Formats: sequence, C-alpha cells, structure tokens
Amino acid sequence: MPAIEKKVLIIAVCCLHAAASVAQTSGTKSSKSPAKANAAELAQMADQLRQSPRDDALRERLIRYARTMSPPPKPPEEARRWFVRGNVALADAHEKADYAHAASLFEQAVSNAPWWSDAYAALAKADESSENFDGAIRALRSFAIATTSEKDAREAEDRSYALEEKRDRQAKRDEAQRRDQEARARAAAEEDRRRRGNEAAIRAVRDRVEGATYTRWICYTRMIDQGDHSTADGCSIAEYGAKNWHSWGSGPIERFDFSEPGAIRVVFISAFPNPSSISLEGRPNGSSTADITWRCPILHWDNGKTTISGWRDAWVRYEPDGSSITYTCDTPRPSSNPTTKYQYTWFRRN
Repeated sequence: MPAIEKKVLIIAVCCLHAAASVAQTSGTKSSKSPAKANAAELAQMADQLRQSPRDDALRERLIRYARTMSPPPKPPEEARRWFVRGNVALADAHEKADYAHAASLFEQAVSNAPWWSDAYAALAKADESSENFDGAIRALRSFAIATTSEKDAREAEDRSYALEEKRDRQAKRDEAQRRDQEARARAAAEEDRRRRGNEAAIRAVRDRVEGATYTRWICYTRMIDQGDHSTADGCSIAEYGAKNWHSWGSGPIERFDFSEPGAIRVVFISAFPNPSSISLEGRPNGSSTADITWRCPILHWDNGKTTISGWRDAWVRYEPDGSSITYTCDTPRPSSNPTTKYQYTWFRRN
C-alpha cells in the first residue's frame, strides 16, 4: 500500500474513534440532564411555595409536576425529621392545643417536601382533631392530588366534604357565641354606666343632706275623729297650700340614711332603727336626682315584730338643694281633680 494511502487510512480510523467517543460522552450527559433539570425545577417551585404557602394553585402544580418525575422524588431528611416528631406529638395529644402543636410539626414536613402524600395525610388528621377544619380540608385535597391510590384520593375528597359541613356548623356556633359575648359586654357596659349614674345621683343627694335633720309637716284641712284616735283628712290640689300644713311631732324627727346599697332613705330618728323607721325610699335610675324613683314601705305587724311586706310607688317632690322633700304614699300621680284628697307629708330642713 502506498505510504500516502496508509496515512489517510490511519487518520480516518482516528476520526471514527474520536466521533464515537464524543457521541458516547454526549449520550451520557443527555441521559443525566433531564433528571437534574426536573429536580432543580421542583426545588425552585418548593422555594416559591414556602414564600407563598397559601398559594393552592402553585401547590397543586408542584404536586402534579412531582408526579411526572421518574423516579419519584423522595422527601429530604429534614422533612422526615419533622414528620417523625409530628407523629410522636400526635400520638401523645389529648387536647386541642396538643393536636395544633402536632399540626405545626407536620406543616414543617410539608414545607420541606410539599409533594409528600404521607405528610398531608398526617397534617389533615392533626388539623381535624384541633378543629382547624379549613386546614384539614386543604391538606386532604393536597393529599388527593399527591397520592397514587385512586381509592385513597376518593376517600380524601369525600372526607373533605364532610369537614366542610363540620366547618360551617362550627362557624355558626362561633358566630352565635361571638354575638352572645358582644351582648354580654354591652350589657355589662350598660350596667356599669347605670351603676355609675346611680352612684352620682346618690352622691348628689348625700352631699347636700348628710347630717341634716328634718321636721315633719302634714297637710290637712281638719281632723276626723276615729273614736280612739283622730286622722287627718289630707289635702286636695286646691288645698295644697301653706295655710293647710301643720307640724306633726316636735323637734327634728327625720333624717336621710344611705346605709342600704343603692338606696336613699328618709328615716325616723330612733335609737333602735327598724323597718317601721323607714318613711320613704328612693332608688336612682340615672345620674340626676330627677331620675330617682321613690316608694313607701308597706308594713306588716305580727306578734310585736314589724316587717316590710312590700312597697308602693310614691309621688315625691324633692328640692335639689336638700331643703325639703314632699311626698304622698297614696298615689304615684296625684289626680288633677281639685277635690281628690291625699295624705301629703312635708319634711322641712332644720
């Protein structure tokens, strides 16, 4: 063989070996690149999901993408660590707070492996037990996408529908409880406002009359003989005037008393106070002395013991400066009929 032809043949053989080597190397690289690219894409989507954990569309896209990978991605060691810790917490849980803690551990597992169906199943169980129904529903639906079992997916979807009903009923109970708490808070605030107002009314009276004494005057036009005693006939509106007022008793015989909580009492001055000492009682319904409702005791005598058997509303004219108080126990609203008589009593400050 001529030397030149031999040389050409050698070069050709070398080129064929080089091409085969390049082809083999290229084939090896191309067989590894898709798997690495898929893993990188999955990691990128997982990072995005950790930034937006409520993005359900992104979560579903990630899970479905992981389902297309061959071989399927395995949960990293950090995800398994949180998963095992969550299982221990779930097994020891007894109260809602315990289950919520277990759920928080499974959340970490899901965060590190958002395609892992086992982690979603455990998270759904913990969330349901802690009555976080929305969280359980989301976990069940993610599990239904992640699992390769059609039967398990169907059961998970059905379970999520059942939890929707539980969630809605719980929401109604929570709303009713919230409204009840708001109503109680409003009632408490109103009671506090009323109490403060009542205290202000009592204080307004006490500041002007405490320590003062009063003489008693009765309005009547004549005394009616009752045999063993006489009774004043009272006064009508027309007779309600200075000339018909008569002193009843001698000296200071009445005073104001504030010993009963929430009450203003006009009492007979006595060394031995008893129910019969009470002439008049006022209960405030606001911050003004005009808001005081007055009443007279109905006394009951039995075996020498006096008790109050009830109360009746009284008509009262209280002077804001505490100089006097006029009242009748016969009616809370005197008649406009000029001939109707009532037993009027006037306490005048000494």
